Amino acid sequence: MRITDNAPVIDNIRQHGTNGGSAAKSLERSGSGNSVTNTGYDGVTLEISGKIRTSHRGLDETSIRAQESISIAQTAEDVLEKAQNILQKMHDLATRSADFTNQENRLDLDFEYTQYKFELSELNTIRFNDIEFIRTDASVTLEFSLDVGSGNTTEVAINALDIDNLGNVGTPATAENALANISSTINETSVAQEKLAGVREGLQNDMRNRSISTDSQQGAYLQDAGSRVSDADIAKRMIESVRSSLLSGSKTADFAQGNTLPQGVMRLLGVS
Repeated sequence: MRITDNAPVIDNIRQHGTNGGSAAKSLERSGSGNSVTNTGYDGVTLEISGKIRTSHRGLDETSIRAQESISIAQTAEDVLEKAQNILQKMHDLATRSADFTNQENRLDLDFEYTQYKFELSELNTIRFNDIEFIRTDASVTLEFSLDVGSGNTTEVAINALDIDNLGNVGTPATAENALANISSTINETSVAQEKLAGVREGLQNDMRNRSISTDSQQGAYLQDAGSRVSDADIAKRMIESVRSSLLSGSKTADFAQGNTLPQGVMRLLGVS
């Protein structure tokens, strides 16, 4: 007696393996949210998706650098605004002390004046990412890129805030000298403020005009393109998974049925 291979069962086993692999791939893609999970599936799609996402991250980084520059300019403006407010109060005290007809106690005026000088000196402790904006012993130069990514830069110099040069207002004569120095310092800080405002507005316009923001049309386009290439169609993957599972279950039933006939023949022949 010659017993041949059970061809239907062998074919069912092969189909069962194929359907099981398809179901596993669909579940993997649905679970990750990506249409491509490794280069074994579609290396070209994975490479294109990677390049698009890299471009989108590049826009994000450019936007972050531009926003940091704007924040630096704004912080410098705020520091100079504080200095201006203090200097105006000192100017008022010096004016009152320089007035010979003023009967106020000049020692009290000078004490208050000295307190404001201390507040001015404390401004040099303000930092933004270790960047200082005011020094009492030297000028500070801030560099900005007006056209982000182009290498086109501009500088804003903030002159040293010479506290000692502001003197005192203990007498009308010293108050007169203080007034001249305070006025000069106010003018210098005003010039720096105007330059900083111009830089900040230029950076903000640059971000708008070049659509650098990640919410811009270009950024949204790249993000959408990357999603279309790499993101999985969940509905489609779930349908594929269910289809593969049904086919796998059907092949399992066929496998059982395929074994029934040979086993019946074997029993009729008396073969255990």
